[in-house]
Amino acid sequence: MSGQHSKMEEKMRVTDGARFEIASMKETFIKEESSFQRRFKDLKREFEWEILNNLKDDSHYKTDKKFDNFDTATLLKRQLQSIIINNKEKIRMIDSYQRNMKVLD
Repeated sequence: MSGQHSKMEEKMRVTDGARFEIASMKETFIKEESSFQRRFKDLKREFEWEILNNLKDDSHYKTDKKFDNFDTATLLKRQLQSIIINNKEKIRMIDSYQRNMKVLD
């Protein structure tokens, strides 16, 4: 019996050691994760600031003087008219397709 008892004690020591190891690894992981999260947030913030500063500094985001008085209303009206005409043509084509389908049925 004492042989089995010593084997059980040994298994318990091994199990306790494994539990301690797991707990310490988990604690290390949590510390490293929080450190990583902080570092990631800092890097992300730096990156976003660099992008914002670059956007402000880029000259192609500034308006040109020659386009300040450009009349967009007429351009938009023409585009709207072409879309309406195109849609009317599509409606006529669909109507003819449906008539042809009725004839075939």
